[in-house]
Amino acid sequence: PADEDEALIYVRCLGDLRITVGGVTAQGWAYDKARELLALLVAHGGAPVPRKAIAEALWPDMLWDASLKHMLANATSALRSVVRTTAGRSDLQPLTLAHERYQVPPGMLRSDLDEFERTSAEREAAIERVPSTTSAAKPAASRIRPKALARKRNMVGLRPAFAFAKTAA
Repeated sequence: PADEDEALIYVRCLGDLRITVGGVTAQGWAYDKARELLALLVAHGGAPVPRKAIAEALWPDMLWDASLKHMLANATSALRSVVRTTAGRSDLQPLTLAHERYQVPPGMLRSDLDEFERTSAEREAAIERVPSTTSAAKPAASRIRPKALARKRNMVGLRPAFAFAKTAA
């Protein structure tokens, strides 16, 4: 995909989870929750995500306490480490924390979900340009995008177990 060349971190979520950094497949994921954390951030479209919301998604049966905060810190540290090692840049800051919210810095992360959403928006715009008197398919076609986007976000961001994140390195 074109976005894979434009961003330092590229995440493929549709199908097996695959993470590349600078075009190199990220490996050395000693802690699965680090991969799941990155997938969760992708699901939120690059927006900052509250620490507590991340913890609830990654560890749904645990209380927000010092132990859970420590596990979240371990996941963030592991994520940073894999990205830095793969990029060959120890100074890289691939994950920021501000106002109790984690975020990958803008422009550093792209995903196949971004590409899917952009393509869907382009398709919707093309459908809108078709005069309604000449296209009986326009109403049906315009209903496809909301359903597809809802399924996309469900596949990535709303499944608490993030089972897909463990399918491929």
